[in-house]
Amino acid sequence: MAIKKPTGKGPTGKHPVKKSPAPASTRAFTDVNALPVVRPAVAAKILAAAVQIGNAARAALQEPPLQFVTAEATTKPGVERWPVKTGQDPDTGLVGKNIVSGKSLGAGIVPATVEELIAINRPPDMRPATGDFPAYQSKRRETVELTVWQVDAEITVVKLEADGDYHLVIAGATGDTMIAEVPTPTAQFIGNSPWMANIKAARALIDNTFVKQLDPRDFAPVNGKLVPRESVSGRPQALPKGLPESFVPQPGMETAVPAFQTKVTPTKVRITGVGFFDADHGQTGVAHLSGIELHPTLKIELL
Repeated sequence: MAIKKPTGKGPTGKHPVKKSPAPASTRAFTDVNALPVVRPAVAAKILAAAVQIGNAARAALQEPPLQFVTAEATTKPGVERWPVKTGQDPDTGLVGKNIVSGKSLGAGIVPATVEELIAINRPPDMRPATGDFPAYQSKRRETVELTVWQVDAEITVVKLEADGDYHLVIAGATGDTMIAEVPTPTAQFIGNSPWMANIKAARALIDNTFVKQLDPRDFAPVNGKLVPRESVSGRPQALPKGLPESFVPQPGMETAVPAFQTKVTPTKVRITGVGFFDADHGQTGVAHLSGIELHPTLKIELL
C-alpha cells in the first residue's frame, strides 16, 4: 500500500485558508491587570461622552436630561401632598386611632418590619406609583396613611432635600430599603402641625448623630445637591457662594442650608412615623412598586 505524501492540502484537496489575526482593536483583553489607567483628561472625555449619549436617548423619549448643576443654597416647603406629609390635612385627627372597617381597635403605635411595610400593595386609585394624585393632595388613604408605624431598622443614608426634609434610607434585616422623612420643624415648613415637638426632637437626633460632624467643605455640587468629594472623579465644580460652616442650621437660618446627601455608618434605630404613599421618582432607597414611607417621622431611638 502506497504511503501518501503530505500535500499540505485540507480534506477537500484545497490548501487550508489561514485566518488573519483579529485586529487589535477588536480583540478582548484577557487580563485586566495589563490595562493601564487612563489620564484624568481622557477619563473626563469618556464620562462626558457617556452622559451625552444617555441625554440624547432621554431627549428621544422627551424626558429632561440629567445635568451636573450647582447645588441650591436654599430650601423651601414642598408642594405635592405637602399637607399630608406634614400633618396639616383635615384627616390628621384620625391618625393613630386604628379604626378599621368602622371598628375601633384601640389607639396606638403599630409595630412592623421594613419588609412587611414594603410588601403592602399600593391602592389601585394611587397607581401607578410614578403618577400624580391630586384627589389625595389633602386627603389620606386608609389604612396605611392613618397608622403610626414603628420599625427597627438601620439608617444608611442621610439626605437633606430641597423641600427641607431629612430623607433617611432605612434598611431592614434583608437589606431591603424604604424611606423615612423628617420635615424642617418650623412654622414656615410645617405650619401648625400638631406633631411639631415630635418632629423637632427627631430632627435633633439626626443632627446630633449624623450631621454635626459633616463639613460642607468636604462636599462637591452634583445634580443639584452637595455630595461627598469622593463622588466626583475629576475636578469638582466650585462650591456655592455663602456656604454655611455646618449643615446644621443656626436658628432662623433653616432655608440657607444647601441640599446634600451622604452615606453614614449603618446605625440601628427604632423609628416611629406615619405611613405615607409617595410617588416613586427614583429617589434614593425608595420602596419600588409601593413608594411607602414613614412621613413624617415622629420619633427616632438609637438601639
